[in-house]
Parts: sequence; structure tokens; C-alpha cells
Amino acid sequence: MLESLRRSRAKLSRLKSLTLSGKVSKDTYENLAAKFETDASSAEKKRRALVEGLSKLHSELSEQAKLFENLISSLEAKLAYSAVSEDHYVKVSTALRYGLEETIREMESVSDALSELYKEAPEPDQYILDKALKRVEKEK
Repeated sequence: MLESLRRSRAKLSRLKSLTLSGKVSKDTYENLAAKFETDASSAEKKRRALVEGLSKLHSELSEQAKLFENLISSLEAKLAYSAVSEDHYVKVSTALRYGLEETIREMESVSDALSELYKEAPEPDQYILDKALKRVEKEK
């Protein structure tokens, strides 16, 4: 999906460059630009949906990590009050720590994916500039 977004943006940029240098006619530009913009828009919508889904997953994983930490703390308190045997504590705390470690690893993976997706977000200034250029081109 990111590769598709990058290709669409590169095609649009190259098309603009070729048009400005006079190597591509305005008619050809308009026909190709519409297709490239549609492709880029579709890829951008997918990127945004993925960011939204991954952000929600990251939040859920964060809550899950807090739950594991609370369960471990609770188990430690039970051990301190002699409410559980040391053998039970070792077994359960080991399982909880493995769960916490896996949750943290998954959160890091999701964070890395989100970072990559955020890097591909269009720059606000570039977006405004592109919209203004489209309006000027339509008025000609």
C-alpha cells in the first residue's frame, strides 16, 4: 500500500515536471493527472484507514500491558501476604511476564508501522499548494 502511494505521488510529480517543461501537452496532463490523483487518493484513504486501525490496536495493547502489570502487582502483594504459595507465584508470574513481554513487543511493532505510515502523510503545505495549482489550472 505504501509502495502504491509512493508510486502514485512520483507519477504525479513527474507528470507535473514534464508538463512544465513542455514535453507533455495540457490535454495529456489533465487525462493522466486525473488517473494518477485517483490512484493516489485511493492509496491515501487506505493509509489513513490503516493508521486508524493500528492506532486503535496500539491503544488496546497499551491497556492490555497495564492489565498485565496490575495482575503482576496484585500477585506480588498476595505473595507478600502469604495468600499464595511461592510455587503458585512463580508459575503465574512467569506466565504473566511472558504475556507482558509479548504485548510490549507487539506494541513496538505497531509503533514502528505507525511511524512508517506517518512518514507518508502528505505535508499540509504541499496539499494546500496542490489544491491551489488545480484551481489555477481549471481557471485557464
